[in-house]
Amino acid sequence: HRFDAVKSTGDAVKSLPGEMIPALKGNWLSHVGCLKRAIDENFPSHVLIVEDDTAFGAATVFWLNGLLSRLEPTSWDVLYLADISHMSGRSAPD
Repeated sequence: HRFDAVKSTGDAVKSLPGEMIPALKGNWLSHVGCLKRAIDENFPSHVLIVEDDTAFGAATVFWLNGLLSRLEPTSWDVLYLADISHMSGRSAPD
């Protein structure tokens, strides 16, 4: 299922408080919208939300499979993976 992105110039982004740049606010609101849609339309119990240009390498798939195999299916609600290296004054962890 595709979800139309929330535009970074829209009213929803402009009214969202916080210090994130508008593009990140739009991204966040888009992901929240995906979750709401999944709930409203009774999607299966697990939903994967990724950007349309996401590509997982073999190492990432291996890492995610290992992580998910150690988690109890009902012990968590959201697994949020993000790269924070683009944020002002921060770098991605080693």
